[in-house]
Amino acid sequence: MEKLFSPKFILWDLDGTLTYWASKTIIPRIAFCYMRLLCQKVPFLKGFIATARAYGRVLKNLGPFTNDQLFNQNMVNSLKL
Repeated sequence: MEKLFSPKFILWDLDGTLTYWASKTIIPRIAFCYMRLLCQKVPFLKGFIATARAYGRVLKNLGPFTNDQLFNQNMVNSLKL
């Protein structure tokens, strides 16, 4: 029986560059783990929409904030966490 993927820590670059070295299957697994943890705090649809919007803003980031700062600030503002 295959052991389920259950990381304790995830190192994540928001543009995905750190995930490509291992395998394409790691990306959906990371997303699943992330959403599973986020859904402990907020409803799935609300968390999914907030994440998609925050990630979309990160893709358009021209500075002065880092992608991580911008993503986190958008999530805080959207979810009030």
